[in-house]
Amino acid sequence: MNFRNDTISLSRIDLENHSFRISTPNVEDRLTSSIASVGILNPPIVIEPEGVPLVVSGFKRLLSCRKLHWENVPVRFLPPDISNIRCIRIAITENTGQRKLNLVELSRIFHLLYRYYGDYQQVAHEASLLELPDKPIYIQKIEALCRLPEAVQKGILSDTISLATAVQLDRMPEHT
Repeated sequence: MNFRNDTISLSRIDLENHSFRISTPNVEDRLTSSIASVGILNPPIVIEPEGVPLVVSGFKRLLSCRKLHWENVPVRFLPPDISNIRCIRIAITENTGQRKLNLVELSRIFHLLYRYYGDYQQVAHEASLLELPDKPIYIQKIEALCRLPEAVQKGILSDTISLATAVQLDRMPEHT
């Protein structure tokens, strides 16, 4: 993959567009301390449709830079003609290569893939290529977690709410 390395103003990057976001939103002090100490070793990956850089991977790094009041950040630009599925694969690969994913992050991956393919069988096939769980029934169950309210997602992440309970909560009407 040919990336274009550059340094750009952090304020130019659209951090509100979570189209490719996989990581859960907490910014760890360890990451911020590490970036403050040694800088960004692995620059975030962005695309620039319509002149506004969007994050494909590196949300936590960029939020740490914002916490540190950095004005400019190093980034790697993807080619402008790259497809959405390639961006999704890059986001997944970069996240799975860094750490063990939690259930909400897996849910976000399956949700991204489902939005692209629209079929759980195809999501399962893609997941198997990416060395992720690849049973369609499991994918369908997990994919719903990222659509639950943030409070429920936090409960899942803190092991306060079990997967079985979360699945039941997804089946309830939203107002409940």
